[in-house]
Amino acid sequence: MNSVSSFLLNETLLTLLLLVIVERSIFVRERAHGFYYTFAYYISKVLFDIIPLRVIPPILMVSILYYMVGMRSAFQYFVGFVFIVVLFNVASGAKCIMISTIAPNVAFGNILAILLILGNALFSGLLLNKKYAQCKFLTTLLIIKFLLTFIVAYV
Repeated sequence: MNSVSSFLLNETLLTLLLLVIVERSIFVRERAHGFYYTFAYYISKVLFDIIPLRVIPPILMVSILYYMVGMRSAFQYFVGFVFIVVLFNVASGAKCIMISTIAPNVAFGNILAILLILGNALFSGLLLNKKYAQCKFLTTLLIIKFLLTFIVAYV
């Protein structure tokens, strides 16, 4: 459950990026006409996108793979690991929503998200030795660094 699984979790978030960019013009038009408030749109996104697509799949993935990989068998470690992976996935989803609000179109949003995912993988400390890195401040800004640190320390 190293960078491969975190990369796969990040890659599934690109669907969220596409959805928000495509829905943006519809949301702006409907909000301008007073059909609903921004809070209602946000709550619908949380209830019908983030919970079923960003919380349940990591729980299922970790439930299947945790004991198969041979991690600690105590239940509190399992719950902590599930909690951290779900937090990572929700934070990555929030990052993709942020990118989708910045990006003017889907192509630019995809390029920006992929560059951010690859930058996370490179500067997280997994592929780069932090002692010799010139950009040490980047490692404190990346959420994947905290996931990998937790996996190493907790498991």
